[in-house]
Amino acid sequence: MASIKTAHLKLPASTEDLRALEIGTVVYLTGRIFTAREGVYKRAIEDGAGMPASKAELGAINFHCSPAAAVNAEGGMTSEVYRTHFVPNHAIYLTTVGYGTGALLGRGIKRVANVYWLQELGLAQAVWVLDVENFGPFLVESDLAGASLFERENAKIDAGLAKLYEGTRSPTMRRLGDADDKTQEVI
Repeated sequence: MASIKTAHLKLPASTEDLRALEIGTVVYLTGRIFTAREGVYKRAIEDGAGMPASKAELGAINFHCSPAAAVNAEGGMTSEVYRTHFVPNHAIYLTTVGYGTGALLGRGIKRVANVYWLQELGLAQAVWVLDVENFGPFLVESDLAGASLFERENAKIDAGLAKLYEGTRSPTMRRLGDADDKTQEVI
């Protein structure tokens, strides 16, 4: 059995530090990060407000800490998105896997350094600036070459999926999301 690669990054991380990370590596962060959800993105980008503080105050790590979804058939971050937007900016994407990860990650928060847009966006949507120590575990999902762990692994899984279900009956009742035809769905 191969050992899992682990990295401990001191923030702000250098491009060289990030270049050394391979997809699938487990990463722990120490330094300053900030939270951002869809309300922050809308206010900062769509509304043109920019970020509420300097990069030095916020830190260089955006911790997207909520489920955010939009109905968009073209959604998701493919390796093309990484190559177009992340790689030129010397950025990588770290992810977590599994439910309840927030409680685990919370152990790495040492202090709340500041909070912005609390009144404007509310408790959950505000920008929280956090000083963290051994904050993780995270998985390297994309690297500086634009490779994507999920895209690579999904391709392996998808290749055998049809064979896995070969010969099984179609479900008698379909739940929301189980069918492409909305008339077949039962809630």
